[in-house]
Amino acid sequence: MGLFHMLLLVSLIMIQVGNIDSKCFSAIFNFGDSTSDTGEDHAAFPDHLPVPYGSTFFKKPAGRASDGRLIIDFLASCLFSLKLIFEINDGMMLMNNLAAEALGLHFLTPYLKPEGSFKNGVNFAAVGAAALPPNSSFPTLFPLSVFNLGVQLQQMREFKSIVEEVHKHGSKKRFPSPKVFGKSLYMLYIGQADIVSQVETLGADGVKQFFPRMVSSISHTIRELYGLGGRTFWVFGVGPAGCDPIIRVIVNQASSYLDSGGCYFPLNDAVSEYNKLLRESLWEIRGENPEASIIYVDTFSVKLDLFKNPTHYGLKYGAKVCCGHGGGLFNFDLHAQCGSPNATACKDPWNYVSWDGAHLTEAANRVIAREILNGSLFEPSFPLKKLGRIHGST
Repeated sequence: MGLFHMLLLVSLIMIQVGNIDSKCFSAIFNFGDSTSDTGEDHAAFPDHLPVPYGSTFFKKPAGRASDGRLIIDFLASCLFSLKLIFEINDGMMLMNNLAAEALGLHFLTPYLKPEGSFKNGVNFAAVGAAALPPNSSFPTLFPLSVFNLGVQLQQMREFKSIVEEVHKHGSKKRFPSPKVFGKSLYMLYIGQADIVSQVETLGADGVKQFFPRMVSSISHTIRELYGLGGRTFWVFGVGPAGCDPIIRVIVNQASSYLDSGGCYFPLNDAVSEYNKLLRESLWEIRGENPEASIIYVDTFSVKLDLFKNPTHYGLKYGAKVCCGHGGGLFNFDLHAQCGSPNATACKDPWNYVSWDGAHLTEAANRVIAREILNGSLFEPSFPLKKLGRIHGST
């Protein structure tokens, strides 16, 4: 499709979208971990996530724990920008990424990126961020970030203060109007690091002791964001960590602890318990704030199916890591992980679910984003298909 025809299609779609009595977002504010970090950790620690991270789409390291784009990149491209374009495919609204790039759509800017524009919101997520502050009493599989959920909430408060001050006295070029906070989408995609970092030491049952506090931390954050003006929230459940190659290698359990797809089911069962607690807490918050829209996003189900049935989604390998070392079933070595001298990246990441043993490929992230955008993962339902263009200039 040529640029002229692309722009013509955008114009026609925008005319139709403009006639919809739609719910619009001015911006997105995201809180999370490596699943949705678009450069926060990299801004603080530039040596993290080196080559070959980012090689598929960005052609260089881009602060993302993947070979390319993350779920939030696809969601943000669809939910905000200067222009919005959808193509209809089997009833699903999918982003036409080629058109989006031609129209100059932007990704969500990390909070610590000083030169970035925050007109469309902020991404506070950081690699290794947990819902709870780090606890030195328990050894962890990997270092947890200093940018835990409590710190990210404080960053949000600081950003709101900056916006209000800039609106009164400074240049408004890089910042939105103070009205943005009541018209935005707030995403919380966090919790995986709390669980995965402790499972080697405490086991699947041991990590359950943290679940009530994790849920309390997330619930507290939602209530605080509501106090800052937030009214629409997407809260993502934790995925099936027992299917991650890093966990399968670490636990090295007998087949009696593996399900039919080869996943470590004690951990997946524990994660399901956590997600149940989270969902119950969200219903409680909805009861307190009936005017708020608080949506649970069930990524557990689609990720589980991706790992077990990759060919259903056009991929080939569910268990095998694209960027790793050692070959065999998983191609994963704790002592030669992606980015280290002995690790190598596959030539066809679009065939893999797992990029580095702990994070997904762009191909897998695209699949999950599509499932979210077709509305099948929302609880309760959310009228995503009635969204109009996002007013980034408010």
